[in-house]
Amino acid sequence: MLHLPVRYLRLYSRQQPYGCSESDCGMVDDTLPLPLRETAFILVDCWNMHYLRSFEERADRICRERIAPALAAARAAGLTVIHAPSPMIAEKYRQAEVYRDPADKTFAAQFGAPDPDWPPAEFIARAGRHARFARDYAVPEQFWIEPYQKIDIHPAVRPAGDDFVVVNQPQLQRLLKDKRLLHLVYVGFATNMCLMGRDFAVRPMAWLGYNTIVLRDCTTAVEFDASVAELTATRMALAEMEHFYGYSALSTDFIRACGERDADPANPQA
Repeated sequence: MLHLPVRYLRLYSRQQPYGCSESDCGMVDDTLPLPLRETAFILVDCWNMHYLRSFEERADRICRERIAPALAAARAAGLTVIHAPSPMIAEKYRQAEVYRDPADKTFAAQFGAPDPDWPPAEFIARAGRHARFARDYAVPEQFWIEPYQKIDIHPAVRPAGDDFVVVNQPQLQRLLKDKRLLHLVYVGFATNMCLMGRDFAVRPMAWLGYNTIVLRDCTTAVEFDASVAELTATRMALAEMEHFYGYSALSTDFIRACGERDADPANPQA
């Protein structure tokens, strides 16, 4: 059993549930009893490279100084370790064949199936007369497709021993169901992108009913000009997670909890 200090964001006041002020809202501290046999440690998109140099430097430091020690503690405690590095990287590892079904879609639908008739395909593609509505918001494929052939899991946190590697959410779900896992401790990148949004990440798995916990010093967001100085995007992404999707904890507390673990109850509740 791990006894992990956590926090979450409560956006109301118990003293005045209706009509309170935003200044009355804040973080709530707790300590969760996590059965070892029901807890997984999941690493999302812990890559060895990124097109944003400043982000790459920050993520590299976090992988080496924060995630690697937490991963070692998780392994020592006997937790199920799961690497979810994105499909093209996961497929490089033989462990990715376990629990995999070739019929799985790479990304499971999260928001329902699209209507084949509306919106029109040309509009969805922002093509033809709809091209004016396209946004130039991310690096065009021709600039990243070749460098990303070299992308891999960061060397400090690569799979070892009995670790699992998953390609997508259906594969992860089969693993969790087979192992009877309920509590998912997440680390990885980026806080405001894949750590929350991939089909095997925090938001979708919380929607499925799992207890999700992010080690908040084991992640960082992709920042921008107005946010990077104070890592505002990271803090706000974590606050959204701490309110809507689950808990957060510190890696130091997680490592300590792993080291001070005690035996799981003999007869856990179903």
